[in-house]
Amino acid sequence: MWGARWDSSKNRPYFEGHERDDVVAKREEFVSYFTENKHLYYSKMINENDCFKLQVPKQIREKIRILISHDESTYRIELPPKRWLYPALATLFNKGKGRSIMVSAFLCQHSTSQLFELSDAEMRNAIKKYPELKEQDNFLNYYANSANAWIHPGKDNYFDNQVILNQFERLFKMLKFKRDFKDHEIEILVDNATTHTTIAYDVNLIGMSPGTGCQYETIE
Repeated sequence: MWGARWDSSKNRPYFEGHERDDVVAKREEFVSYFTENKHLYYSKMINENDCFKLQVPKQIREKIRILISHDESTYRIELPPKRWLYPALATLFNKGKGRSIMVSAFLCQHSTSQLFELSDAEMRNAIKKYPELKEQDNFLNYYANSANAWIHPGKDNYFDNQVILNQFERLFKMLKFKRDFKDHEIEILVDNATTHTTIAYDVNLIGMSPGTGCQYETIE
């Protein structure tokens, strides 16, 4: 059908213009910032057992920095075993197709913490200051003593702008109670993808067979 073939789904890379001139320039600026200040961060090293561990930076006049990286991961539950493919032009997978579990987490570059979380005592102190931290979220499922969260499997569940802002607000309230981070500067590396919006179209409402119709008049 129009040159496509019915073939097995396989893992394929995502590509969205990563080699555009403006993207390359921003990437070089981004990398330069960290390489010029790498002496201020905890860094990976291999110990005598061939295991990675984080090396504490030397004490200098400037405050040591803790880098917290934020990103989401999608764990797919449903994936069609076959789909229509064009030779040498296979379509990319779409996060919104099929049921999946989404996890939004904060990874810390620190010698005592990997994923951001508070101890039980730190969490009790945080709740005294911010009682709303113990309330249940109607959308997110927060891990214990943490700002890391996941969403129940569902077709339309997604971390949109407001959900991400709520999660960051929770993180900012909790950060000041993390004893290991005292006297450090905190930098947060954020996944700023433009996809942090709710999907505009539901593919399940678009007829895929002749005569099934479509509930959308136009798609932009």
